[in-house]
Amino acid sequence: MINLFANFDGTNIEHKFELLSNVGNINSTGNTIIKTLRTNSTYDVDMSDLSLLTPIVGMPLRGEFRTDGKIVGDSKWMSIDGKSDVADSVTTYSLSLKNYTSPKDAVLKIKNLKIEKILYMLVQPIYSNGLLNANANLGGISSSINGDYSHTINGTINGKVVKSKFDMNMPNTNYNHQANINFTNGSGKLNLDFISDIVSLNVKDALVNIDSLGVNAPYTIDIKDLKKLAFVTSKELKGSLSAYGDVVWTPVSLRGSMKSDLFGGKLDVELNNNLISATIKDMNSLGVLDMLQYPKIFDSAINGTLKYDRQTQIGNMDFILSKGSFTENKLMSILEKTLKFDGTKEVYNNIKIDGRINKSLVTANLNMQSNNTSITSNEATLNLDSNDINAKLLLKVQKYDLAGTLSGKATNPSISIDTSKLGKDIINNVINSPKVQENVQKIEDKTKDAINKGLNKLFKK
Repeated sequence: MINLFANFDGTNIEHKFELLSNVGNINSTGNTIIKTLRTNSTYDVDMSDLSLLTPIVGMPLRGEFRTDGKIVGDSKWMSIDGKSDVADSVTTYSLSLKNYTSPKDAVLKIKNLKIEKILYMLVQPIYSNGLLNANANLGGISSSINGDYSHTINGTINGKVVKSKFDMNMPNTNYNHQANINFTNGSGKLNLDFISDIVSLNVKDALVNIDSLGVNAPYTIDIKDLKKLAFVTSKELKGSLSAYGDVVWTPVSLRGSMKSDLFGGKLDVELNNNLISATIKDMNSLGVLDMLQYPKIFDSAINGTLKYDRQTQIGNMDFILSKGSFTENKLMSILEKTLKFDGTKEVYNNIKIDGRINKSLVTANLNMQSNNTSITSNEATLNLDSNDINAKLLLKVQKYDLAGTLSGKATNPSISIDTSKLGKDIINNVINSPKVQENVQKIEDKTKDAINKGLNKLFKK
């Protein structure tokens, strides 16, 4: 229902307007000078069911919305000042328009807007509860924007919602977030902090281009406890991580980098849309094994590369380990008991590990040699989801050839060595050793001498 009252006196129009509908009510009163179209009016909007506006605005909406204010100006310049309690907030705003349709300046203040309510109104999952406070003072909106915007959010990420939407077991996570951006002629400089129970992120002097919607953001990230990232990594990790890099985003591309000093070496990661390339330099294997919570069985320096496609979840790796030696472990204990051989004293260089990644399955080859040993394995597998490892080993220790199997959970695998052939090899090696052969020759010589002496005595008689 529309009700319109208008009073003309030749110079001014006094109006009273009402729109009553199942969507909500709109009321306006005021005066307008006919010659200049200058108006001084008030408005009151009370929308009781935003869902009915979905076909008009082209996006799903629901809930209620209320605002009221005043409009002052003419066809050349008009200002709108109002307030709203959207999402239980205390919101005030001011907008100036040129030629009715071109926005020029805007001032916005939002106090205690409830994140969960605005997500509900936008028909989005309630990923977070919390309060938003924001301030904006912007000019030149329709041309080259200038001014400042800032906001803070104190909230909690809802783990159950994240689980239902992304199948990630994220715990409820408290966070504080603040950001501010200064615009100059359409380009902005952004500073941002995000501090949570899991991760701290800082972005300083990021460049934002309004025209291209591009962002170039240098960042630092600090993770105090990697175990809390298990919902992302699919495996519980140990320790902490600090890194830095940059992200370059446009509507059609994503590039980024991450660098970290880690375990005495360096990690350098590059992202190009879906492709991840990681380079490892002089990283200590004991630190890596400890982070992965695998047995710390080998001490070496790791160098190599890893490439991975986020979309196909397929990748490959190629590593070289140097200055390596075994620590006390099950395999070394077996060698010590069966062969009286101390494998921890062996030094390995140019150890080659290459393999491929297919989603959660890693398949790898190993080739390592020292002065007295060699260990190889082809098509060894590690399932990152189940943490199951399966590897067939070929070992050569001094003169002995051994076959073994590594299996079970990677955190505490079992190892078995086939010793059925070992006994024969030991006997053969003992028999064929120079000392034994020398003694056998002496025995043969003495035997021949005794036989000859006996025969000589017999025939002399």
